[in-house]
Amino acid sequence: LFSVNCFASMEDGKAHSAKIAPLAPSPPVLELLRAYFNFAYFCGLSPYRFVTDAPGEGYRIQTSRQRKVCTAILHAVIAYRFLMTSFAISSRKSARLHFLILSLLKLVYVCCFLFTFWRQQRRILELFNAIRATATAATSGDNRRHKIFAFLICSMYLGAAVVCTVGGHGIIPLYQWSPGTLVRKSVQYARFLLWMQTHPETADAPRQWSLDHALFAFQIFVQFYKQLAALFSDLSFLMTALTFQQMVHLFTVTCSNGSVTMVMDAYTNLKRIVDKMNAVFGLIFFTCLLEEI
Repeated sequence: LFSVNCFASMEDGKAHSAKIAPLAPSPPVLELLRAYFNFAYFCGLSPYRFVTDAPGEGYRIQTSRQRKVCTAILHAVIAYRFLMTSFAISSRKSARLHFLILSLLKLVYVCCFLFTFWRQQRRILELFNAIRATATAATSGDNRRHKIFAFLICSMYLGAAVVCTVGGHGIIPLYQWSPGTLVRKSVQYARFLLWMQTHPETADAPRQWSLDHALFAFQIFVQFYKQLAALFSDLSFLMTALTFQQMVHLFTVTCSNGSVTMVMDAYTNLKRIVDKMNAVFGLIFFTCLLEEI
């Protein structure tokens, strides 16, 4: 599952305008990935989401030109924020090499995560429909519990991004936190991001109270999406692993109750889905492991 297979060519065409062959209703095993991409879409991290026009039809990509432009700007702001973090670490007099390397690896990790949304959209669509076609034959009934579980996981990561932003993670130590300290440090960091001062830990620019409110709002916005991108890149790992675990469970059920032909077909389908998972998320997994090492 963790092998890197991210350099295969991608078919040309407008995926959002192509109709998918009719399939059965969405199986519970797909709810984790579907909830993940829905959260990413409504939070602004993804330029598209996967929808069906009717219960009996397959998934297609829903997007728009305005949505892509706004998401591209947001992704550029997130990448710039991580880049400036590395620059701030390198400009310290007591900077340590391993902290700088770690911040650069985090930058590469998040950029690969954002890059996946743009480069792999056709393959993600194929993965959705492959899981749906494979799992529908083995699952049926109400998938409400799976929807609630997927919603709670995504909500926890979204809430963690809010808590990290309000807590000033990466800006002030937790033991020094106070509303006044958060505002002051946020304004300093916003000035640093906009090249109004040389380092986020200094206050070498004159204070302008009319401007500080806007700088504070700007920093909170950027900091929130920095945390959200970092957390959702980790969440892609979890959601893919849980989906894979459910697909393996369906395969074991087939092995217990099916014929030899059914088992071989189920194994072929499982291998095909794992290959698609590797093609979509392999680069994210690889850079995540590099960062952790």
